[in-house]
Amino acid sequence: MSVCALALSFSELSLMRSEQRAQVWPYIDIAISYGQDGFGVTLANKGTGPALIKSVVVKNEAQTVLSWQSLIDQSLGDDSGVG
Repeated sequence: MSVCALALSFSELSLMRSEQRAQVWPYIDIAISYGQDGFGVTLANKGTGPALIKSVVVKNEAQTVLSWQSLIDQSLGDDSGVG
């Protein structure tokens, strides 16, 4: 009975450790806004752990966008007048 209780204790300890690690994971929230001033994308860390964003890739129809102007031109056309 003691061996069974010891095994259960180790199992419970392992479960508690994994739950504690999950509580400090970063959670990135992405918000997109439109308004009279323009278009905005905001990234915010809503988790309790640190979030390190090393790079961001923007794609339009499976093509990587190299600049915001090229994204506007691809979406609205070259003669859109939006800069």
